[in-house]
Amino acid sequence: VQSMWQKHSKKIIIQRNNKPAKIKLNKRQITTRQRQLKLKQLKQKATHKYKSTIKPTTQAHPKKNKRNKWKTEHPHKPQPNRTQMTKQTKNSGNKKRIISPKKLFDSTKGYPGEGPAKENNSRGKANRTSKDRGDQHFNNTLKMWKTQHTDDMEDIGKLNTIGHDIWYSSPPKLQWNNLQGNICALNMRGRGEMLDRQNLWSAMAKSHTMIIILSDHRCTEPQLKNFQTEIEDGWIGLNTERRMKCIHSPARNKHVGGITIAVHPIISRYITLDTPFQLDDPRGWGRWTCTALAGKEKIIIIGTYGPTKNTDDDAVQSMWQTQEKLMGEINREERESDPQQQYIKDITEHIREIQKKKYKVILMGDTNINWNADTLANTEWKNNMADRGMLNTIKTFWPSTTNIHTFAPTGSWIDHIYVDKKLLLKGAIRE
Repeated sequence: VQSMWQKHSKKIIIQRNNKPAKIKLNKRQITTRQRQLKLKQLKQKATHKYKSTIKPTTQAHPKKNKRNKWKTEHPHKPQPNRTQMTKQTKNSGNKKRIISPKKLFDSTKGYPGEGPAKENNSRGKANRTSKDRGDQHFNNTLKMWKTQHTDDMEDIGKLNTIGHDIWYSSPPKLQWNNLQGNICALNMRGRGEMLDRQNLWSAMAKSHTMIIILSDHRCTEPQLKNFQTEIEDGWIGLNTERRMKCIHSPARNKHVGGITIAVHPIISRYITLDTPFQLDDPRGWGRWTCTALAGKEKIIIIGTYGPTKNTDDDAVQSMWQTQEKLMGEINREERESDPQQQYIKDITEHIREIQKKKYKVILMGDTNINWNADTLANTEWKNNMADRGMLNTIKTFWPSTTNIHTFAPTGSWIDHIYVDKKLLLKGAIRE
């Protein structure tokens, strides 16, 4: 009910259900006394029935603030609890101020700056860098890297190894900002016994080997999945979030061939498949396969298994006889005299193509080219590697070492590790 008392210019507001209703009184029909009684009755009726607030003001529109607004909009609800303190200042008089509890000073907690200093009062980053946090995800993959080497084992290693002793010496301590580990190439000559293979994977883990190149494992395409699971179980462990990556070149048959490059999870995260060249044998003969690592240096690791002549006429499924038949499909301009000469020419061309794209090359595996032999193939191989800037690591680190052999029955040196000269000078391979 809203009425205007023009004599005193007063405005009376009565709200009903939060909606003001207006009733005008005819002042011509009601005397001043009647008008006062009528207004009094209206006030009592509104207060008793609707429990509304009647607030006379001298303004056309009442002044609204937060407290009045709350009372108007929520007449039946108490105002929210707030800590109230009366603070008198020169300019404020006795006005009440509402002070937030956050601004109150608690003397029991001391003044700012008091008490012992914090142990780690560094002004650097509050959290570890994203790179450090990312490295921690791979700690679980290193549980198999148990160091059990002793001084006696290192003495035995000096008597039984030529070159870097990766089996008996203590491996380097893992440092994420300066990651070091071993890379190993082995000719398996078949998979052999399960117990021997388990000991091999365990030795790889204890020696902190990060990349394994396995040749002549004789696993065909259907057998590669189980073979990969076996390697991962003995080398890394199956109960890990991060998995190793394998690059396979399956054997054509169960008698010979097959190459696998297994990469540990701490390195496999840098593998890239986006390369401007083919990563395996362009002819599809399975003589080598590659993996690419992206980082400060773009590196291609080649695992290879070269053909060797088989004098047994009944071995119709040997690599040599198989590749002899395949050579008949090559153009005469590209064809060489035998599979070994064809292998030397093709892999040299592939290395040249990789180096043109500014990649550094590491070549490892069983080339079946005897370094100690005085043959045309050996001479051509050495010249081609020198032209491509590829250095034999054994001859580079130990030039005076003689009587080196990797295949005991014949005393031949047919397994090699070649590294790009530019990569070697930057310290990628260390003694």
